Amino acid sequence: MPRLPVQARDTIPNLRWETEDSSRNFVLSTESGDAQPIFSHDGTKPGRPKEARMTFSIIGHCHHSGNIGVASTTVSLAVGGLCPFYNAEGDIVISQAYANRKLGLETLRLVNAGRSNATILGEVRALDNDFEYRQLAIVRRDGAMICHSGSTCRSWAGHIEGHNCIAFGNALAGEHVVTAMTEAFAAAAHESLSERLMRALEAGRDAGGQVATEGLHFDERSAYLKEYGEDSDPAIAPIDLRVDICPQAVTELRRLFDIFTSVPSYNRLRGTRPDETPAIHQWEAKHLAHNPPPSPFG
Repeated sequence: MPRLPVQARDTIPNLRWETEDSSRNFVLSTESGDAQPIFSHDGTKPGRPKEARMTFSIIGHCHHSGNIGVASTTVSLAVGGLCPFYNAEGDIVISQAYANRKLGLETLRLVNAGRSNATILGEVRALDNDFEYRQLAIVRRDGAMICHSGSTCRSWAGHIEGHNCIAFGNALAGEHVVTAMTEAFAAAAHESLSERLMRALEAGRDAGGQVATEGLHFDERSAYLKEYGEDSDPAIAPIDLRVDICPQAVTELRRLFDIFTSVPSYNRLRGTRPDETPAIHQWEAKHLAHNPPPSPFG
C-alpha cells in the first residue's frame, strides 16, 4: 500500500505519519492512536476539488512603514473567511483557487515552526496530492513573500511579482488582470499600503476580473483587505475589512474603506488615552463628517 513521501512525514512534530487508510486518504495518528484524514488521493473523497473557485488577490509590503497586507476579491461568498490565515506574529497565508482550509492551516503551522517560505512550499506539495489545483501565497511580517500557482488551476491562472508585491489569480480574463494590479500598486507608491492594495483590486476588476468557462464575466461578490503594522505592535492590524455578500463587492469595500480609514486613530486614542477619548458619536461628527457612517442613534 502506498505511503506518504518520506520528506512529508517529519514536517509536523509530535505526530506519527501512517500508511493510507481504506478510503485512500492520508491520515495522521496521534500517540493515542486516533487517526484523521488529511488529503485525499481519490477524486470522490474529502480534500479533492469539487467545484471551481475564482479569485484575484494581492499581497504587499511597504518598505517605508514596514507594514504588510493582503486584499482579495472573488465571485465566491465570504472569501475573507475562506482563504486567508493569520498568526499572532502578523504573518499571512492565502490558500485560493480550489481553496482547502486544512491546507491553509497546515501552511500556517509550518510558518509558525520557523520554516523558510521555499521549504514550506516543498513540504506542502508533498502533503497535498492536489497541490497543482491550488494557489498558495505567504507573506511574512518582515515582507518576505512567495506564491505558487498550480498548473491545473482554472485558466487564466498565475501570478506576477511586482515591486514589493505579488498579484495572483485564477479563472481570470487574462494575464493583463494581474499586470494591472501590480501597476496600480506601483503607481500609488506615495499612498498608504491599504490604499495601494485597494487600488490594485479596483484595477484588477476594471481590467476584466474573473470569467466563467463560457466567457461570461463574473461579478465580484465578496472581498477583504487587511493591513498589519502599528507603532505599538507590528502584529496589530489597524485595517481589517470584509465584504461577505454584495453584488459589487469591490465597490462596497472601497465605500467602507473610505469611511474607515480615519478610524484607527480613534481606536489608538481610546486604547492608550481613555481619559482623553471623546464619545464615538462626537468623534465621528468631527472627523467623519465628509463621509459619515450610519448614525449610532438610528
